[in-house]
Amino acid sequence: HRKGYLLLKPQGRGKSPVVRLRNQGVPLVGDIAAGGLVTVEERLEGYLNIPGDPNRFALRVRGDSMEEEIKDKDVVVFVKREPRSGETCAVRHGGEVTLKHFEFHHDGSALLVPHNPSYDPIEVRREAVVVEGVYESLLRGPIIGEVFIELAL
Repeated sequence: HRKGYLLLKPQGRGKSPVVRLRNQGVPLVGDIAAGGLVTVEERLEGYLNIPGDPNRFALRVRGDSMEEEIKDKDVVVFVKREPRSGETCAVRHGGEVTLKHFEFHHDGSALLVPHNPSYDPIEVRREAVVVEGVYESLLRGPIIGEVFIELAL
C-alpha cells in the first residue's frame, strides 16, 4: 500500500478492507536530473497506461544534459537489468541520481557522459555506482497526458 501497488479501502470497524491491485501499466515514480548528480525522492505519482511489468518504471526528466536526444519534461521508461557500456541509464552515485550514458572500462573506471557539450563527463569507479535502470523508450509532448493515470486514493 505504501508503495502504491495496492489500494486499501476501509469498510468500517471490525470489517476487512477491500484490497485491489493498483498497477495499470508502468509506474511513474518521480523525476530524474539530466544535469549534475542530485538527490531525488522516489514517489509514485501514477501509471503510464502502456504495457508494463515489474521490471519497468518511468521517470520525468528535469534538465538539459541529454538534450540532443532526451529533453526536459520527457518521460523516460527504464528497465531494471545490467547495462552494457554506452547505454543511457539512471545511475545512482553516493545517494544522488542522474541520467547519462554509462561507459565503463576494464580497469574499473567509468564515465557518466552527457549529450550536451555544456556539461562535462563525470568520472567514477564502477563499483561506486548503481544502475537503477536502463533506457528503454521515451514519451514526449501531449501523449504523456493521454497515457498518464494519476494516483488517486
